[in-house]
Amino acid sequence: MIAPRGAIGPGAALRLSGKLLVLTILFVMIAEVLIYVPSVANFRVTWLKDRLATGYTAALVLDAAPNGMVPDSLAKQILDSIGARAVAMKMGERRRMLAIDDMPPAVDDTFDMRSASSVDAVVDAFKIMLNARPYVMRVVGPAPMGGEYIELIMDERPLRRAMLRYSGDILLLSLVISVITAALVYLALH
Repeated sequence: MIAPRGAIGPGAALRLSGKLLVLTILFVMIAEVLIYVPSVANFRVTWLKDRLATGYTAALVLDAAPNGMVPDSLAKQILDSIGARAVAMKMGERRRMLAIDDMPPAVDDTFDMRSASSVDAVVDAFKIMLNARPYVMRVVGPAPMGGEYIELIMDERPLRRAMLRYSGDILLLSLVISVITAALVYLALH
């Protein structure tokens, strides 16, 4: 029996379906990477801005203390709630340390959240995720009460852990979407 012109045999159809399945998974994963990169950068920015917002509130509390002094136990609780080693604020020409846990080691990197571009956010996100060495970072943001800026000195490890957990969740979701899409394409062809 001669197959009609343009018809393909069952083996060729199976190979074509397999190739289409692999290409579908590949294209979905490429799309997911294009979504992931700005998403993880945004996650980092949001995480840091949340810490700055908490630091902003802490600065109000610490600054309102009588004579600018708070008990060490309260200062430690405030710093622990932020996840910071120190909180400082710059007002005019003076820079005031509002709370400090222990004298932090030298700052390895500074992130100014007042003027970060999208490209900087992506680069900084991957710099944190790919650096396995623990380090101390300085995060700068807008200050309360007409101050120039507020700064937090904090360890980078909690941020890195949160970003890796977020990345794992995105990877798992991407794989599920790829498998479902590929299965639907495969079923549509058969």
